[in-house]
Amino acid sequence: MRITITIDASEVEAAALVDKLKEVFGEGVQVEPEITAPAQPAPTVPGVSITETSAPAQPAASTASTTSITSTATDLRPVPPSGPPGRGQVFKNTNLTGDQIFYGENLGGPKDWWISDHVGVSRPGGETQPIRSELKRPDTSFEGFDRYLAETYGSTAIEMGGAFRTFNWEFHQSDVAVRSGFTYDLTAVFHPISKTKNDAGAEVFMGIDEAGDWFSNLEWRWVVKSLSGDVLAQDEWRDGETLGTLSFDLPFDQPHQYTYSWVCGHSEAVTFSVEFRNKWAIAVTKVWLHAAACVER
Repeated sequence: MRITITIDASEVEAAALVDKLKEVFGEGVQVEPEITAPAQPAPTVPGVSITETSAPAQPAASTASTTSITSTATDLRPVPPSGPPGRGQVFKNTNLTGDQIFYGENLGGPKDWWISDHVGVSRPGGETQPIRSELKRPDTSFEGFDRYLAETYGSTAIEMGGAFRTFNWEFHQSDVAVRSGFTYDLTAVFHPISKTKNDAGAEVFMGIDEAGDWFSNLEWRWVVKSLSGDVLAQDEWRDGETLGTLSFDLPFDQPHQYTYSWVCGHSEAVTFSVEFRNKWAIAVTKVWLHAAACVER
C-alpha cells in the first residue's frame, strides 16, 4: 500500500512528524520536503530519501515547508508455479547428433545411446541374424540424404536392418531417472526403408511394385525395463496394418511418429528402448530412426 501525505509546517514541526512516522513505518518511509528558506538538510537515515526545492516566500514570522511522505508495503506471499512440476525432455541427444561410438563390428550409433540386437529369436522368415547399423549424415549418406533426412531432425539418422534376413534390434538409453506418479511420453520418429540391387549390383530404393506392402512387414514397439533387465511395461507390436496404412512412400519431410505413454509406479532408474523387427526376410528391410524423445509430464 502507498500513502502520500502533504503538510505545511515549520522545520521543527516537520522534523517531529518525520521522527514519529519513522517509529511507526520504519524503513518504508520516504520523505521529500520542499523548503522555502535555506536550511540544513535532515540527517540521512537508511530507507529515507530527501530532496529539497525552493518554494514561494512566506511571511518572516513563519518559515514553512511542504513535506511529501510515501510508505510502501511489500507482499511477501510466494508466487504460485506457472506450470506442472515435470522436467520435460529427459533423454539426452534426442536428434541423434554428435559423436559416433562403436559397440562392435558393424554396430555403431550416436553418443548417449546404445543399440542391441536379439540374435537367434525365431521369426517367420527364419532365425534373426546380426544387424548392421550406421550413422547417416550428409558426409556419410548418398541419395538417401536428399530423400529422407531433414533439417527438422538434425539431418541425422540411424540406419539399421538386414539384407534378405530377419532382424530384431533395440535402440535404447539406460539409467534414466523417473519419478513415481509421472507420465512419460515416448516418441520414435523414423522412416521404414526397403532397398534392392539393380543390374549393376548397386543398392537402390524399391518401388511400390517391387516391395509390395512392406510397411506391414516392419514392426515396432516401446519397452520399459529395470536396470536389471526386468520388463516393467511394453506396448503391443505395431505395424502398417495397425496404423491403417500400407502405403510404400511416406512423404520425405513427414516421417512416422510413434508415441507410447507410460505411468511410472515408483521412482527409480530405468531403460527406455524402442524395438524394431521384420516379419519375414524380404529384400533389404531397414529403418532410418531420426529421433527418440521422452517427455515427463
